[in-house]
Amino acid sequence: MTRRLQNSTRIGARQEEAARCFALASRPLVPTLGNREGVNTMARKAVFYHAGCPVCADAERQFADKLDPGQYEVEIVHLGEVKSRIAEAEAAGVKSVPAFVIDGQPYHINFGASLSALK
Repeated sequence: MTRRLQNSTRIGARQEEAARCFALASRPLVPTLGNREGVNTMARKAVFYHAGCPVCADAERQFADKLDPGQYEVEIVHLGEVKSRIAEAEAAGVKSVPAFVIDGQPYHINFGASLSALK
């Protein structure tokens, strides 16, 4: 009977270990940055293009500042100051500002200025 208890104890320990391994394997992976857990290094890219006008400033406050930094890496580009990036915005499909480009897809917010007016 002692041998049977030892075997069942070993089997129980193996089952517990297998359950722990399964639990770890089935957890979603949490990307880390610099050994800090919970920081998403796989954040989606969001570029907010604007011209500094009141409509753009309001859109920045209402939208760009509210995107979850764990989900989105937000870059804010003032096309009135960095005219060299206008071609980049046009290539991404931006027709007017303020606008977001998220994962390569342009999203226009209201209408502040057309890109042709910024050239």
